[in-house]
Amino acid sequence: MSDEIFMFNALWLKGQEGRRQYGEYGARAMDLVERLGGGLDYALVADKAVQDDFVPDVLAVVRYPSREVFEDMIRSDEYQSFADLRTQAAERAILTQCRRVHP
Repeated sequence: MSDEIFMFNALWLKGQEGRRQYGEYGARAMDLVERLGGGLDYALVADKAVQDDFVPDVLAVVRYPSREVFEDMIRSDEYQSFADLRTQAAERAILTQCRRVHP
């Protein structure tokens, strides 16, 4: 069994400035994630809600080799140097750890 985990991200951004900030955050975060052996599996934009009102500006699934790698990354000085960009960019954010259920 693999230790690999996936983080499901859904974000509602604060207008154009939020998009700019999240763009900067995303570029820096993905560079770091890739250096740690992870990567972006999916990046999606929601078109419309079919049920409920779940229509975030950004949907993404990011893969990490393990929970330990993820935790080490978010505690690292490098990540902390730009983490506030995500917080500042988002009006609302959901981050959920997931696992693959089939190959």
